[in-house]
Order: sequence, then C-alpha cells, then structure tokens
Amino acid sequence: MDRGLSELWKLIQRGGSCRESQLFLAVSKFVNYSYIVFRYNQAKEVVRKVNVKRALFEGLVFDTADQPLAVTWVGDDPSYVLDDGGFLRHIPAEEVDRQVWDTITAGISGNEEFLSEQTAKMLGQDDIFSIAVIRQQLENSLNQFEQLRNTGLPEDMRNYLGMTGFRIVVDFHGEVVEIIQPAITHPEDEE
Repeated sequence: MDRGLSELWKLIQRGGSCRESQLFLAVSKFVNYSYIVFRYNQAKEVVRKVNVKRALFEGLVFDTADQPLAVTWVGDDPSYVLDDGGFLRHIPAEEVDRQVWDTITAGISGNEEFLSEQTAKMLGQDDIFSIAVIRQQLENSLNQFEQLRNTGLPEDMRNYLGMTGFRIVVDFHGEVVEIIQPAITHPEDEE
C-alpha cells in the first residue's frame, strides 16, 4: 500500500484526533500519487495507440471464392483472416498491402518529372517549387506507405473505392492474384 494512502488510512482510523494540517498533507500525498499514476498510464496508452499499424485495404480484400476477408490483430500487427474450409488463415496485412502498393505505384516510377509537371498545371501552381515538392512526394512512395500504415485509409475512402469496383483478390498463401481497378470507359465503348 502507498505511504500516503496508509497515512490517510491511519488518520481516518484515529477518528479525527489529528489536526487538519496532517489530514490535508496525507490527502495531498495520496492525490499527487494518483495523478502521477494516471498521467503515466495515460502517456503509455497514447504511445501504444500511435504505434498500432493498420490494414490499408480493409473491406476491399477478397479470397478466390469471392468472400471478403475480415481484419484482426495478431499482437500489434493487423492480419487479413481467410476462411479456408473452416481453418482460419491469418495473412499479415503488410504483405498484402505492400504488394498492392507496389502494383499501384509501379506506373509512377520513371515518370515522376512528367507527372509532377502535369499535377502542378492541374492545380494551377506550375512554378518550380510546387513541381519540386510534388516530385519529391512521388519519389518517396516508401515513406508514404509507412505513413499510411500508421494512419490507415479513411473509411469513407475505402467505401468509395469499393463502390467504384476496386477489389483485391488473394489466395490462401497471401499472394495477390488480381487487383480489379475501376476503369474509365470511353463514350464510344458505351454504345
């Protein structure tokens, strides 16, 4: 038992035969100790919440039988859960997410200069500094992947991707079999 708490308990047992100053001192020691413990636990909890990684494509990953994969955590790492005939296989989300990220960003590598210029023009800020910032962001796809793993894609963005038809199909080994991306159809093809 804490010293401040034991002093308070002793003072209470004496039935008020002590002076108010002693009671105040004992209570203040107890309160200060409680505050320190509370602040310590709160800081520890905040650190734990920050370090938790997230599954980027939760709700967008399906197995080869077209069943959606749930997300669960094994320790601090998220995993996609694939039901393989009653046996639940836990596929680390980082492996699947990295495969998808590499496929999506493959078209960017080697074209950073052109893409940064065109993006700056679309934004109406085609000065050299804006182009340099955009190009730097395009070249740092690995850092962006790690940042996204910490924050995750917002739920409304994942819902939008799902509504447009974006799907990721994986096999029971965790290999990405197919990435179905929404396609833009030309007006001539619609007729």
